[in-house]
Amino acid sequence: MVMSDRYFLKTDWTNWKEVTKEQWVRAERSAGFHNTMGQPDEPGTGGFSAYGVCGKLLYEYATPESYKWDPELCKVAWPKKHCYECGEFVDEGTGTVHGRAGAVHSKCLDAY
Repeated sequence: MVMSDRYFLKTDWTNWKEVTKEQWVRAERSAGFHNTMGQPDEPGTGGFSAYGVCGKLLYEYATPESYKWDPELCKVAWPKKHCYECGEFVDEGTGTVHGRAGAVHSKCLDAY
């Protein structure tokens, strides 16, 4: 699986939403933040907040534990999966992913 940076925006009147890098950079520029390295198409910050718009850049190595202080962002960035056998949440480290079927607990797999 190829990991990459992820970009999220929210406003004072909307929730967090994952957007493209281009959309994020455009919002960042509109909020008054610029890349000072001479790369106009690249982000200038790792996050910003101005004029009712907020942006967060989650680097590829970001984990939900790093962002516990922002539960609303975590809900969007790392939505919880349900075990397709028992219906309970499959937390990181307690389940495996089975192709198109979705998430399943190891304990539910062992039942077969």
